[in-house]
Amino acid sequence: MKLKLDYKWIMDSGNLFYLLPICFQKSRKFTILILGIFLLVLANACSSSVQIKERKQGFYYWQTILQLTSDELKLMDSLQMDQLYVRLFDVDTSRDVNNAIKIKPISILQLKTAIPKRLSFKPVVYITRSALKECTQVDSLAHHIGKLVQAIVENNHLTYSEIQWDCDWTPSTQSTYFLLLQKLKQEPEFEHKIFSATIRLHQIKNRSLAGIPPVDKGLVMCYNMGNLKRYGEQNSIIDLPTAKEYLGSMQSYPLKLDIALPLFHWALQFRNEKFVGILNDVESKDVLDNIHFTQKSKCLFIAKETTTVNGFSIQAHDEIRLEFVDLQVLHQMAKYLSRHNNNTNLQVLFFHLSPTIIKTYPAHELQTILDCFQ
Repeated sequence: MKLKLDYKWIMDSGNLFYLLPICFQKSRKFTILILGIFLLVLANACSSSVQIKERKQGFYYWQTILQLTSDELKLMDSLQMDQLYVRLFDVDTSRDVNNAIKIKPISILQLKTAIPKRLSFKPVVYITRSALKECTQVDSLAHHIGKLVQAIVENNHLTYSEIQWDCDWTPSTQSTYFLLLQKLKQEPEFEHKIFSATIRLHQIKNRSLAGIPPVDKGLVMCYNMGNLKRYGEQNSIIDLPTAKEYLGSMQSYPLKLDIALPLFHWALQFRNEKFVGILNDVESKDVLDNIHFTQKSKCLFIAKETTTVNGFSIQAHDEIRLEFVDLQVLHQMAKYLSRHNNNTNLQVLFFHLSPTIIKTYPAHELQTILDCFQ
């Protein structure tokens, strides 16, 4: 009797493991066939989806004052970093003296140290959804953004070939944002400049609803994967199962995608299981000492009494959840992304460069993450 093979069923790696002990009971040819398919699946699982011809790497710099330290420069040198994506300013809304809503730039970058010539400077402009909702004159907004970018670049003697637009657009703001990108491309300041846009996970998975931004390439932000305001023990910064759920179709995205990986942490405060806010500059659990806090789990601390943490008021029974990026999880994420990458000329960026990162993530550990993308 001939055995009829369902190849779709066989190609599932779990079913292959089921078949291996059975195949040895069949003919020699059948055994060789099954083993051959098994080795093919393993090879596909361990190799990149595309052959990367060139890989560049760098950091985001997301602070208002750019002042590179010797340790930061040393870290970039040791990792052979050649890219520095620097936030120039945010486009947001505020109210004037008459309580009218105005769109304006905020948190404009100040350069205290020069950017080394060996680093390729890439300016980034963050555009809020509130600015898009209030925007009625897209042409005017594009013109003012172009002029401000040019002023910052010229005043600091900078040159660039690519500018990145960072926006978490939604279906309700999509048309305004995409039109703004088109108008920006027409501004003389951006003639012959490469346009890239940040892409969130939900915009990869739900592309038919989110749309594809009219830019030259994208950068997928592989972090902020959950609702940080949700109570409970979780990590909203990075979660591999969530990434797999959203990024399984990344390889077929119509724009070439660079990749940004997280290197940051935060502390989240909850009161009566309700989100209170983010505690800035809480770098480790050492700040939450045993005198005022009880450690409930690896990342969860409960206040014994009313106290303060870095100037933030903490009431008795408040809960503090520390979220950070575990290097083992980050390595697994990098391996997964390398198998779903769609870009032969890939840039891998870490978000973001800061003195804390140098203390927390050794250069040799970060190198193993970069080496996943071969």
